[in-house]
Amino acid sequence: MEFFDLVLRGSLDEVNAYLAAGKPVDCRPNLEEYDDKWVQSGDTALISATRHNKLDMVKLLLQHGADIEATNARSVTAILCAAYYGYIEIVQLLLEHNADIHKCDCIGRSIVMVATTNGHVETVKLLLKHGASLSGVCGNNGNTVLMFACKSNMIEMLRFLLLQGHIDINAQNRSGRTALMIAAEKGHYQVVELLLANSTELEIRDNRLRTALMIAAGEGNLEVVKLLLQHGADPTCETMRIQLHCQ
Repeated sequence: MEFFDLVLRGSLDEVNAYLAAGKPVDCRPNLEEYDDKWVQSGDTALISATRHNKLDMVKLLLQHGADIEATNARSVTAILCAAYYGYIEIVQLLLEHNADIHKCDCIGRSIVMVATTNGHVETVKLLLKHGASLSGVCGNNGNTVLMFACKSNMIEMLRFLLLQGHIDINAQNRSGRTALMIAAEKGHYQVVELLLANSTELEIRDNRLRTALMIAAGEGNLEVVKLLLQHGADPTCETMRIQLHCQ
C-alpha cells in the first residue's frame, strides 16, 4: 500500500512503522492512481490528513517532521485547510506547532477569510487570539472579511464580525462594491437587514455607478428591493427607473 493510502485508510501503527523505517513523510502521491480533485491538486500527506479530519494522524505526521508550511497547487497549507473546514482541534494543534497564520491561498484569501466563508465563528475567534487579523483584503478581488460573510449568507459570523467594532462596513472592493451590494445581489434578505441595522450607507455606487438598490432590482430580488426602499434608498435616478421598468 502506498504511503498516501496508509495515511488515508491505514492505521496509525502502519504509518508509524513506515516512517520509522526512514521513509519520507512529505512525499506526494502518484497522481495517475487517484481521481480525487484534492489529491490531484497536490495535497501533501499532512494536508490530506487534515482535510479528512484525522487528528491523530496529523499528530503523528508532525511528530515525524512533516513540513507544516508545505502547500498544494492552490497554495493551501494544512492550517488553511483546517480553518476552511472548521476543524478547530486540528487548527489548535497546528497553532501549537507554530503554523504560519499569515499565508494566503492562490486567490489571496487569508486564513480568517476562508474560515469566514463557511461560518466557522469559533475557529475565527481562536485565530484572532493567536494574532490573525480581520483587516486586509483578498488579493484576487479586494473583498473584505465582512464581504465573505455576506456573500456566503453567514448570519452568525456577520453578527460576530460587526461586534468587533473596527470593521469598515462601507469598504469597497475592486469592483467598487460594498458588503451591502454583495448581499443585495445574492438576495440575502437577513444579511441586508443586519447591515441596515448597523448603519451601512445606501447610496454608495460601484464602478458601474450602481447602488445596492439598482443591483437588487437588476437581479430581481424584490423583497430586498422593498427592504432597501423602506430604509430610504433613493429610487428616483434614471438608471433605477429603467431597471424597475424592466422587471
